[in-house]
Amino acid sequence: MEESSPPSVDVVRDFLERSTVSYHLMGCPRDPWMAAVDALWSEVGQRQQEAARHRAQELAAEVALAEQRYEALCSQRGGAVSRAESLSARHASCHADIATPRRTLEEVSSRIAEHEAASLVLAEGVAAANAEVAAIERECAESRAALSALQASLADSRRGGAMFDSVDHDGLLTKKEF
Repeated sequence: MEESSPPSVDVVRDFLERSTVSYHLMGCPRDPWMAAVDALWSEVGQRQQEAARHRAQELAAEVALAEQRYEALCSQRGGAVSRAESLSARHASCHADIATPRRTLEEVSSRIAEHEAASLVLAEGVAAANAEVAAIERECAESRAALSALQASLADSRRGGAMFDSVDHDGLLTKKEF
């Protein structure tokens, strides 16, 4: 039998039972056979114990490695949790830092919108007032021209009655001023 992987107890037992039955059926003596079976069975038990001990050692080594890996992972987890908490706190702080200017920006945007609306209303008022000024200035110019014409006519009327001398020069009437 190979030492590293002995057959299972059930396989050996089945083999020994079949061999024993065959041995007895052939009419061989019982004592030498049973001594051989006992020796073989003892060797199987010994090999099974060695295999079990070897397997236990392998499992113990695997357990030790698994424990080391578990401890390393727990240590890594602690570092990762600490890093995640730190990043989470920094993220929250950054978000708060963004929120303040955003509120200010929203307030400024709101005020700008209000002032733009007021500016549009005022621009319409300025345009209407400028149109009114232009219309009044046209009327003033027309009124001044009409007034000047009337004043000139009045002045001519006042001067014309007493100061107008009719002298005929070659058949033309001329106005003579004194």
